Amino acid sequence: MSSLAPVAIGAAVATGALSIPLVAQQAARPALAPMSVAQENDLVKTRCVTCHNNGQRQGGLSLEAFDASRDLFSWCVAAPK
Repeated sequence: MSSLAPVAIGAAVATGALSIPLVAQQAARPALAPMSVAQENDLVKTRCVTCHNNGQRQGGLSLEAFDASRDLFSWCVAAPK
């Protein structure tokens, strides 16, 4: 490899010449499927309620009453204070 090869590669990266394949790779990723209501509820119960519960209320928020099948307004009104 010549001593100019790292300079040429660096120049290609700096000018964006190598970014086209990266953009194409990102665009080729499949979209994630939306979560079901049951999956959303399980996620909140396993990852969020451990800190955001009626006892700890981290950040002043309890998610114990969270139900993804209900609209946000009714959940906020029904959440215990």
